[in-house]
Parts: sequence; structure tokens; C-alpha cells
Amino acid sequence: MNHFERELRRPDCPVDRVETFRYALLFTALLGLLAHAFAFLNLHPSGDGLVAYYSDASNDGEQMALGRIMVPLYRHLTGASVSTPWTVGALALLWLGLAVFLVARLLEVREKPVLLMIAGIFVTNRTIISLTGGFFPWLGTNSCSILLSVGAVMCWRLFSREKKWCLLAAGVGLTALSLGFYQSFLPTIITLIMVRSMLDLLQRRGGGEVVVNGLFGMGMILLGGLSYYVMTTTVCRMMGVQMIAGTYNSMEVLWTNDQPILARLVDCYKLIGAKFVLDTASAYSRQVVAGVNTLLTLFSLSASLLLLRRRKVGGLETALFLVLAAGLPMGANFMRMLSGMTHDLMFFAFWLLYLVPLLLARELWKERQTFDWIRILSGVVCLCIGF
Repeated sequence: MNHFERELRRPDCPVDRVETFRYALLFTALLGLLAHAFAFLNLHPSGDGLVAYYSDASNDGEQMALGRIMVPLYRHLTGASVSTPWTVGALALLWLGLAVFLVARLLEVREKPVLLMIAGIFVTNRTIISLTGGFFPWLGTNSCSILLSVGAVMCWRLFSREKKWCLLAAGVGLTALSLGFYQSFLPTIITLIMVRSMLDLLQRRGGGEVVVNGLFGMGMILLGGLSYYVMTTTVCRMMGVQMIAGTYNSMEVLWTNDQPILARLVDCYKLIGAKFVLDTASAYSRQVVAGVNTLLTLFSLSASLLLLRRRKVGGLETALFLVLAAGLPMGANFMRMLSGMTHDLMFFAFWLLYLVPLLLARELWKERQTFDWIRILSGVVCLCIGF
């Protein structure tokens, strides 16, 4: 057994990290190839990928001007200056597989069917499909940004348990690096922190502890954003690059966006409803997908109330859980709070909402006093998410 495996098998680990690690990579690779091998095995420049098939100095400058200062470095380090399909795809699946492993550790997932569905959520969602179809040169960089986002949340989680400031500092650094690849994976950090906090409340963690941990998470995000801003302005000044202004994805939109806050907030919820019910963009019938998503929402509400009551969760903790649940759409669509518009590449955190019914089904399944019909329903929910 090599050093890496010995480290993964440390006796204080609550799950078998080696097995989780192997299956996370395996499931991600299998599902990723089933969904995207057509793109990995063929050259098909399309969409924005037509003008970025080869990354030259002007293209690198444009990426830095948009605040994506890590993209040129990534392309040069990985040999992705030319978008060769197989290498871009293989690296993307590696980053996503590692992200799935970290999410499994974050949420204490040890069941292989649940791990399989998490891998499916990460590699077959609308954002990754859009990257593969029309933005292929950015598939690897955005997947790396997802990994860094999940890594930041994992650092936050470890800090909340061990109270080592170096872990929180690492989370700040990973947040800044993730934003340096693509700013729109910030909601991934927010959503995962919210989901983990909801799970803590269901597992009878104290409300005060959850609030304090959440405040540390907010601090990590704010310091990461500030570090990213300083890093970006410094790099652009050193490289003689003028930051792009006047567009929806320029950095100045943070202070020039004059849309009312309430209008942006309402739009967060409207967009979530639209993407899950009205504009599902699925290979299946829109009505079928909308019906399944509606059933998953109703199940999540019912299962949450049942678990809160059965586990005798306190009043403060119940209120916190409901506030977090109500705020999930805003957290997943937080880019709409910052930007004047959003699109498919900015919606990755939307699909992480499928983690909620999946985790609730798992929690119900673990209940000793759960009726057989509830266990059957939990299994049906997992099949719906897999669908």
C-alpha cells in the first residue's frame, strides 16, 4: 500500500476513503464517457469554442481582462493551449471525479448508489453539457474551478471541526483560485455550505454552532473574493491588460449594476422555477421532467418535516433549517444577485439542489423506526434523481 492510500485509510476516518475515492473516479469516468464521449473522441469546434480553439496571446489577454487570470496558466501547464478533445475531456473528468470524492466526504456518503447519483449530478447536468457542446475549450478550466470550489468548502468543514486557522486560510486561497478560473462557481461554495449546515441540523447539531460555522463560511467567501480582486488587478497591471468594462460578466458590474435588490432576489427564485419546471431542456418530455422535479420538491418538504419531528430537533434548529431551505434558491443562483443576467454556464449550483432529496432519502432510510413504505418511497426518490 503506498503512502497516498495509507493517508486515506487513517484510523480517524469515519468511512473507507480509498474505496470512496476509487468509486468516485470510476462512476464519474463511466457516466462522463457515456454522456460526453462523442465530444471527447471527435473534433467539433462550435459556439464560443470556434474562436478559442487555439489559445494565443490575444485570447489569453481577453481571459485575463474578464477576470479569468488562471485560465492562461492552466492551459499552458496542461498543454491545453490547443483544444485537443481527448486531453481536455480526460482532465475534466479527473477534476470532476475528485470533486465528487470531496463532496462524498463532506456529506459523509458511503453508500455506492448515492455516490453514483452524486457523480451523475456532477457530470450530466446542463452546465457540463453546455460546456461540452459549445464552450469546449473551457471544459477543463471550469471543471478545475468546480474542484477548487468544493475543496474550499471541504477546508471550511475541516476548520469547523478542528478549529485550525490554516484550514480556513486554505479555504480562502482555494476560493480565490476558483474565482480566478471562472467567477460563476461562487454559488457552488454557498450551496454546499448551506446543504452541509442543513444536514448538521438534521443530525441534531446545536443551532449556535451551526450559525458560528456559517459565519466563518461567509468570512471565508468574503476574504476569498477580496483576495481574488487584489490578485486579478495585480496580474492585469503587471501584464498590461485593461479590464473589460460595460458587459454583464465584467468585474465592474458588482458596483455598476443598478437593478433593485428585490428585483434580483425575485428573479433568483423565478429562474430556479423556470429551469426545473418550465425550461427543463432535457432529452425527456418537459412535462415528465417538470412532474418529477415537482414530486422531488414535495418529497423534500415532507421528509424534512418528518425528520425534524421524529428526531425532536429543537425550535431554534428547526427555524434555522427552514430559513436555509427557503434560501437555497438564492444561494444556488447568487450570481443573479451580482450580475444583470445569467446563462447556462452560471447555473452549475442549480443542479446541486438534487442533493437535498437524495440526502433526505438517505436519512429516512437510516431511521430505525421508518415504515417500509417510507423506505420504498425513499428508493423511488433515488430512482427519480437518477432519471
